[in-house]
Amino acid sequence: PVEGNVNKLKTIKRQMYGRASFELLRKRLVLAPA
Repeated sequence: PVEGNVNKLKTIKRQMYGRASFELLRKRLVLAPA
């Protein structure tokens, strides 16, 4: 059960980081001069 919790935390962290990086890329694209 402990390993399952660790894996769950890892996936959640990965999702959070992925979303954050996606937002950063989006802002960069919006701020960058076309």
